[in-house]
Amino acid sequence: MVLNKLIKYYEKCDECWAVNGGVAHLFYEEYGYHTLPKVMPNATEMTLVKDVKKAHQIINEKHNIKDDDKVFLFVGRLFSLKNIFFIVDALKKLDEMKPNFNYKMLYVGIGPDEGALKKYVKEKKLDNKVIFCGKVMDRELLSYYYNRADLFLFPSMYDANSIVQLEAASQKTPSLFLYGAITASDIINNETGFMSVPNPSKYAEKIMEVLNDEKLYNKVSKNVYKNIYKTWDSITNEAYKSYLRIIGSNQK
Repeated sequence: MVLNKLIKYYEKCDECWAVNGGVAHLFYEEYGYHTLPKVMPNATEMTLVKDVKKAHQIINEKHNIKDDDKVFLFVGRLFSLKNIFFIVDALKKLDEMKPNFNYKMLYVGIGPDEGALKKYVKEKKLDNKVIFCGKVMDRELLSYYYNRADLFLFPSMYDANSIVQLEAASQKTPSLFLYGAITASDIINNETGFMSVPNPSKYAEKIMEVLNDEKLYNKVSKNVYKNIYKTWDSITNEAYKSYLRIIGSNQK
């Protein structure tokens, strides 16, 4: 009954927009909206870091990271629904697969499950590789984190279209998602991002596959910046044109 009332409300609109193809199909195929909504994606004001050497040096010194360490990153609310514990399980599998692999995992953010996550990291004996960076409000510093990261780990099955994956793309940093995630519905595996089945071992294997294939990594790195990264200027311009089109059609 609630869903029917909601859809009837949407039906009164001149046009319905969705943040990606997955959400559009959800409303059309499962919720019963009469037509496939137009995709109007999220965006970010973040721009590509100009001084990469400076950015890497700042993050390395801040967290005692070596120049040749691989860096994995999660940015967001430390909330179990975002699969933050899954990342720890995958890293544990990664350690078992390749014990001498030098990497650091950075969690940027705070949240209700931060304490439990820190405890879980210690239980898995990963506290020498996992760093909790806290809340980062400085947007320039945040861009440095994204730029220093080799992979943005985002196994969330909760988000619809997270801006953090666009922020990562702004720094040419590819994201590793899970198959079936709505937030990854417009991602093409090994083209505009990386995908894994929702299994920690497989996720760890995908990390190694990506890092061991420099050609593949560089291709996807370029593609995410070219095809996934969107600025608010470009999106608002598209929205403005859509408003004019809708207004014009209603005046006929």
